[in-house]
Amino acid sequence: MGNMFSRISIIAIIIFMAAPLLFAKEFDYSIKSSDDCFCFRGKPRPKCGSFLIVETGYLSRLTESDQTNYENMITSDFGLMFNCSRNSSVGGTFSFTTDGDGTDIGIGVRYRRWLSRRLALDFSPRVIFLRAGGWDLDSPGYQISTSVSIGELFSVDIYYRHVRYKGNFQYPADSFGGPPKRESDGFHLGVSGRSYASVAVPTISLLLYLLLRDMYEPPVF
Repeated sequence: MGNMFSRISIIAIIIFMAAPLLFAKEFDYSIKSSDDCFCFRGKPRPKCGSFLIVETGYLSRLTESDQTNYENMITSDFGLMFNCSRNSSVGGTFSFTTDGDGTDIGIGVRYRRWLSRRLALDFSPRVIFLRAGGWDLDSPGYQISTSVSIGELFSVDIYYRHVRYKGNFQYPADSFGGPPKRESDGFHLGVSGRSYASVAVPTISLLLYLLLRDMYEPPVF
């Protein structure tokens, strides 16, 4: 009974959070409709001259070479982009990638190719220069992402990360007396919410993951 109640609760939360996304177009505000206008939800010219990047995503590890033992991560990107033509945009972002131990903080550039009014392809390399919590950075790392977005609400993302960490006072020394080290190196696949969907999409993804895991988890005897 408790299991069934948990599933129903998760499904209800998913429906509640997904419903506003169907009406996002009704709340699509910009300062004015011209090549120079600023938009919260990005669009190509002539609708927008510049727009915000507000994204939150949920990543799952694809490769086994990662030494951090964290299969899933939450990503957030905040920045600004400029439409330099009807098909291309450039800009920069601050990024935050959180695993079960701490948060990597980085800065990056982004290029967007508008494939149509609603479909876009993004490419973004980032330098990770700071770690908040848990292990310390051994040296600056990097992550590169490619994303396909629909309506500036949803995107499917592929990440490649290479970050080296070292232990601090919280972790014991290795056999040579120095701080222990490990790497986060490999590919990740994820989904992101953008603009109005920046909270709903990763939350729904996480809830679906928990729901499916609960449904297909083998019984314990």
